[in-house]
Formats: sequence, structure tokens, C-alpha cells
Amino acid sequence: MSDDHEQTAKTRLDAYVREALRLNGLELSESDLALTMTEFHRVQSIVEPLLRFDLPDRLDLAPVYRP
Repeated sequence: MSDDHEQTAKTRLDAYVREALRLNGLELSESDLALTMTEFHRVQSIVEPLLRFDLPDRLDLAPVYRP
């Protein structure tokens, strides 16, 4: 992943976390916000390789609900 792409992804994730906190009415201190951002980036780094792996449709474990 290029540095520009990594920076864009980081900026987007930071914006997502800030907006999610705002929408949920949560106010964190700067140190708690930094820790929260660190955890979201850690989770992203774990999940990113998994999301690149395509599963066949028959193995998709998230069925679509149709009433």
C-alpha cells in the first residue's frame, strides 16, 4: 500500500471515529480519543487482509433476510 493511500485511509478512519463518537453523543478527552483511534487502526490492520480474500458465494455466512 502506498504512503498516500495509507494516509488517506488513516484520515478516513479518523473522520469515521470522530463522527461515530459525535453521533452517539460521546465526548472523549484527547488522550482517550488517541487511544480509541489506535484501537480502530489496530482492528483495521487485522481485518484488511481478510477483506481481500474472496469467498465463494456458497460460503458466505451472512444470509440476506427477505420477509
